[in-house]
Amino acid sequence: MSLSPLAKDLNEIICRENKNIYEMLSGCGKHLFFPKGIISQ
Repeated sequence: MSLSPLAKDLNEIICRENKNIYEMLSGCGKHLFFPKGIISQ
């Protein structure tokens, strides 16, 4: 299963800002993202 471009961009930001947090994400966690236009709470 390939990464969505949104998930890839988010992973790059997380890795750049805090590599330890990125390394803690599971494989599933690295594939998750909120689609643009969805308001998060």
